[in-house]
Amino acid sequence: MRLDKNQILRSSLGVLCALVLAACGDSDTDTTAGSDSDGSESTNGTTAGGCADEDPTSAPLDESACQADANDYMPTVNGSADDVWPACENDDGTYHPFEQPSAAARTEAFEEIMVIFNAGLTPTDFTAARDQYSLPQGLESRLSRREDVHYPNIPESEQDAGVEFDKQCTVLELREQYPDRCAGPMKIQPIINQAFDDGQNGVGDPMVNAAKVEGAITWFLYLSVIKEATFSCPPADYSGDCDAAWGYYGGGQQAGGAIGFGGFVKQISSQANQRVFDGLAAMRCWRNGYMSTEDGDVNDPLYGYGKAQLDQANNHALALVVRERMADQFGLCGSEADANWAFVQTAGQGLIKPAEDTDAGNAGIYTSLLANDNPSGDEIMGGIAALDALFPCP
Repeated sequence: MRLDKNQILRSSLGVLCALVLAACGDSDTDTTAGSDSDGSESTNGTTAGGCADEDPTSAPLDESACQADANDYMPTVNGSADDVWPACENDDGTYHPFEQPSAAARTEAFEEIMVIFNAGLTPTDFTAARDQYSLPQGLESRLSRREDVHYPNIPESEQDAGVEFDKQCTVLELREQYPDRCAGPMKIQPIINQAFDDGQNGVGDPMVNAAKVEGAITWFLYLSVIKEATFSCPPADYSGDCDAAWGYYGGGQQAGGAIGFGGFVKQISSQANQRVFDGLAAMRCWRNGYMSTEDGDVNDPLYGYGKAQLDQANNHALALVVRERMADQFGLCGSEADANWAFVQTAGQGLIKPAEDTDAGNAGIYTSLLANDNPSGDEIMGGIAALDALFPCP
């Protein structure tokens, strides 16, 4: 689910009316969402509420020429019989977990947060949404330690021996020393906390605050897919973390029923959604080759094939979600424009390192756009073209 712009705008207007001394409709008071009292557009930390001068047509990304790599796992093509992967239970095209992952409940909580925001954006609504975010063993508990595995791991010699290998970012000194690796607590969590604080206290534009929460959790879910499947899953007794990646992507559903981040992707491209699902299934098939009580061999070629397949598909998936929101910016004004761009600037940060690792030139165009609070139509189109060049295929 994504924020419904019409419902949220109506809720936002109601909240803003309650916060001013004069009633809505008072000719002496301008309470238009996204506007300052002098009639100028309010920045709200995003696109200044402005409307794009240009109104170009951004065609959907053409994936028709995309081909699977030679070493990809392809369960939907002749039951994987023609690829390099050995037989595995996922060959039937469905994901077979060890057990239903608890991560699925966190994705479901994200869906519930969006339901709350679509119904209203009062301080009480933000409190209800924060309650979902803060459930025991819920989103906050994992986001506060989430690592971005696109950055180098914390050197083993510096890790805290009393803390599990995949929870090193809970150590204050380490997360402050390695903020890029510790993206959850150092980058994403401060955005969410501030947005919830502002929403609960009636500070700023509630549409923007809600969009920041949505974008930040989307960023977290995207990071969780590749982190759980390729970093947490290999060691002994952690094989179930492959299933956690599946839970974070689509809520523990099969490809056609994906929710959360996977739900966003499914609405844009069924091909991209299936490719992420196949990558998740590949990592599960690799892990099936080892007992749960033994380490999975990360030098196994299948590990490398599955990791590359999933990472490419997952990056492309987030790029599609961000691309769609960039294209949505045309025709939006005021609070709607501010909120939409807040999502882009927040969720889009997840792709900075993969972009830099792919093509420095296009990465520079993309990151410059994310830093631009008031981009022109040409700049947005340039960012879309850069994303298409960076992540063309799932």
